[in-house]
Amino acid sequence: MLKNNDSYLELQARPDLIDIIHNVAKDKNILVEEVFVAMETALQKVALVKYGELHNIEVIINRIKGAILVQRIIMVVDVVEDHYKEITVLEAKRIKADAVLGDELRETLPPLDFDRNYVQSFRQGILHKIKEAEKEREYEAYKDKVGELVSGIVKRVEMGNLFVELSNKAEAFLRRDNCIQREYFEVGSKVRALITEVKRDPKAQQIMLSRTHPNFIRRLFEQEIPEVYEGVISTHGIARDPGSRSKIAVSSKDPSIDAIGTCVGFKGSRIQGVLAELKGEKIDLIHYSDNVANYVINAFYPSEVLKIIVYEDKKTVSVVMKSDNLSMAIGRGGQNINLISRLVGWHIDLMSEEDEKEMRQKSIHDKTTNLINALDVDEVIAQLLVAEGFNTVEDIIGDKGRSLSSIAAFNDDIIEELTDRAKAFIEEIGLKMKEEIANLGVSQELINLINNDEVLVCLGKNGVKTIEDMGDLSIFELIDMLPKDLIDTKEAEELIMKARNID
Repeated sequence: MLKNNDSYLELQARPDLIDIIHNVAKDKNILVEEVFVAMETALQKVALVKYGELHNIEVIINRIKGAILVQRIIMVVDVVEDHYKEITVLEAKRIKADAVLGDELRETLPPLDFDRNYVQSFRQGILHKIKEAEKEREYEAYKDKVGELVSGIVKRVEMGNLFVELSNKAEAFLRRDNCIQREYFEVGSKVRALITEVKRDPKAQQIMLSRTHPNFIRRLFEQEIPEVYEGVISTHGIARDPGSRSKIAVSSKDPSIDAIGTCVGFKGSRIQGVLAELKGEKIDLIHYSDNVANYVINAFYPSEVLKIIVYEDKKTVSVVMKSDNLSMAIGRGGQNINLISRLVGWHIDLMSEEDEKEMRQKSIHDKTTNLINALDVDEVIAQLLVAEGFNTVEDIIGDKGRSLSSIAAFNDDIIEELTDRAKAFIEEIGLKMKEEIANLGVSQELINLINNDEVLVCLGKNGVKTIEDMGDLSIFELIDMLPKDLIDTKEAEELIMKARNID
């Protein structure tokens, strides 16, 4: 066993190797120590090929002199299980008199004599380790920069995909489908994009870019418009059809500052930089409002909204316009209304004034007809009830006669008679449903779980008759079996989970 003494290091000194390592570190923008480790790992693989892969071999490059020290490590153990890597205490003492259990004996091997195969193996190994070090450096530098805007130079173009070199030589990847339509970049072109993902993957691209993400526009506004960057003007929802049109909702914290006018600037001077970066994509700026109705009205401007109805429980907005405004409000291929719906985050039903009137009349007619059939009353009484908001038989029973008395044509006797007829109708329907549930063979366990005759009838007709049948359903299967809006997604999930938890 030989020791790592000064004379040996002096004999094997390689000052040129130290220079090479420092130059590689500087060129690749990585730590010098990372290059040392990469070279040691690569040399270790060469040494294992030369001296045998069964041995435990370590290669150390002296950080000052550049000497390459190749050593075989042998552990001192009680019982030898691997003759290539272990030795007994007795045998160890023959080599080193004071050797004890657990010691690590090191044998210095002859210097590596590189032939062509060894050089190729060494080269591949060190390039691989340096690449891994570069990837790790890129990950650490950019892992906290997701959502930020960066600039770089296009280094390669492969089938429309761009490989972009960022400011510190890190390489980012911009997929073709994350580029704006019809834009073209050549090698050497400067490109700005949003970092959407940074992943730790030494074998693939780690920094992913996008120019189509909605936040790309938000960051451009922050760069081009000082008030947005400073937070005086806020950008709220953004909806994009990349390369064609975007809608952005803005508001100002300062009442004296017009958010839209400030973003546009005199004769469009401020927004021009954003538009130039977007390659002609049109931008509609909209006044943001916390009130959904006002927000939607602002979004449709300059189309005039005649009437708007907000259904909060369904997150739906019905918008009524004049017929000659519908085409512009919908937009080519439905683009305008689709962008507005995405911007607001609500479903939008758009109709003309004539369609809304026809729909309202049909709704009144249907409600009137239902009350005539249910209560056995004439059309005049049914119309009076609907006009006062009593649209269903359940509305009449739930009212308990309080508002019915406000109808001038109704006296106490009529009110009492209507209430009695409504109760009788509900009871009759209930009995018929219970009879149908029994005929369908729905189990008592399922009846006890759900306690809603209309739901039970629908389930029975669809073959769901036991707790087990119920537990096997998915949420969307259950909702599809029932009339629209009878139960919501949360209620469906709760019913299914209760069925699954019953022993």
